[in-house]
Amino acid sequence: MASSALRLTEYVKRPGTGTAGKQIKIRSNFFEITQLPNINVTHYDVTITPDVPPIVNRKVYEHFITLHRVSDLGGARPVFDGRKNIFSPKVFPFESKTFEFVLPEDEVPKGVTPRRPPRAFRLKIKKASEINLEELHRFLVGKAAMSNNILTAIMALDVLIRHKPAMLYSNVGRSFFTPDGAQQLYGGVEVWNGFYQSARPTVGKYSLCVYAHIGMTDWKETIR
Repeated sequence: MASSALRLTEYVKRPGTGTAGKQIKIRSNFFEITQLPNINVTHYDVTITPDVPPIVNRKVYEHFITLHRVSDLGGARPVFDGRKNIFSPKVFPFESKTFEFVLPEDEVPKGVTPRRPPRAFRLKIKKASEINLEELHRFLVGKAAMSNNILTAIMALDVLIRHKPAMLYSNVGRSFFTPDGAQQLYGGVEVWNGFYQSARPTVGKYSLCVYAHIGMTDWKETIR
């Protein structure tokens, strides 16, 4: 069974292809993912306590990986959705395990009092399911029906595509923004560049969808 934290929505099968009108070529913001590995991906439920926002969850997860990737995860490089789900190309050497550690305070200049003391966190990981990517391959070429395994595989690939940007950039909804190249406006408002990306199943292949965004922020609030 997939985790209840996953928001899985079944894709409606297309009844056929259009035949009326004239075929034309268009350019879109979809980029083909040319190769998907024929491996099993392991899905794990993760619970982080105390409860904190996703941006802090990611800091907790990143510190956890630094501490335990080699010693406890068998060297695996899993990806995290920022909330309740981890996906790994390697099986962890345990079914369920709880880790306790302290998240270091943010870096501050010498002589400056930190805004908050280091915080203790508990991170529990429990195996949820094995995801067969071969079934997703067969679904994309019309040789397999939709299943819960395929829905979870689609979610796992989307988390994979979004994992690194989520660690590097500011998140607003499902979009990412960076202060690099920001333009200041009147009243302390800045315009930031950003983007949205997502992995999408298409006929016979998998694609990466990318949108460019701009956003505004109060820089005075950002630097506090």
